[in-house]
Amino acid sequence: MGPPRLTKYMEEKDLIEQIKALKAVKPDEKWVFSTKMTILSGLMARERDLNPTFASFLASRSMKLTYSLVVLSMFVGGFAAFAKNSLPGNPLYTFKLSAQNAMVAVAPKSVRTNLKLAFTQAKITDLQKVSNSQMAETIAQGVVADLNDVSAEIKTETNPKLALSASKSVKTQTEKMLTSLSTAPSKSQVAVATITDSVNKTDAQAYAIMVESQDKIDFCPSYISDEFNLIKLYVAKVEPTGDAYTDLNNRLSLANSAISSKSPDHCIDGLVILDKLIADYKITLTPTATISGTTTETTLPATSSTSIPATTVSTSPVTTK
Repeated sequence: MGPPRLTKYMEEKDLIEQIKALKAVKPDEKWVFSTKMTILSGLMARERDLNPTFASFLASRSMKLTYSLVVLSMFVGGFAAFAKNSLPGNPLYTFKLSAQNAMVAVAPKSVRTNLKLAFTQAKITDLQKVSNSQMAETIAQGVVADLNDVSAEIKTETNPKLALSASKSVKTQTEKMLTSLSTAPSKSQVAVATITDSVNKTDAQAYAIMVESQDKIDFCPSYISDEFNLIKLYVAKVEPTGDAYTDLNNRLSLANSAISSKSPDHCIDGLVILDKLIADYKITLTPTATISGTTTETTLPATSSTSIPATTVSTSPVTTK
């Protein structure tokens, strides 16, 4: 019994050593991509051969969608790898830009801006490799489009803390971009001027959002009070009924619940709700927002039991912070 067990042990040991050696071998990227596509095609063929019941029919559709997304991801990712170093004029360059846009589109909101900035920086890096001004101008157009998207993205963030974080990130990246542009070749100077102007505008906007967001965080109670007074003026002037009345009532109740909660961000959460309400109803503080008459008393729906202050609406406009 002894020798066979020893032989088996030696065989297992040799096998383990061979596996370790195989792990160190790096397969060719094209072969990996081709093999994965073949395997997935086989899996989808097996899926088609199934005879599903109603329950398995639903599962089958879900699996087919999953397979399709995986195949599409691999297809895009595989070609994107080949197109990575392509420049304007190369047929793969258009595909590279499309692949980048697709990745940004499906990315979670929390990383979308940073991913777009990374691709923008990559375009600026490509300026070092261009051979003529026309190629540089094509890259410049892409950078400007990316930065416009980034600006739009951070402007729509309603949570001051998230807006502050995003704007700081944008400002850090724009400063890096300006450093990269300073080393661009002379043949790219017209494109560099175009990009520099766009970067500076994005940087200035990020700074403005950063300051405003920090101000809202530091003085949140004052913003809450000002916005509540503004909403009261709107309600007294418009006298909403029906669905609008119900919607305002529900939103103010949500704001009150947020402000009254024990969450560390209770004030910010309430402010986000009021900001959205004001934006949706396009409430602005203008001379036309004053109420005719000497003094008008009004209370917003369902505010009698809330912690949001009830104030008198007078003919004088409310000054917002």
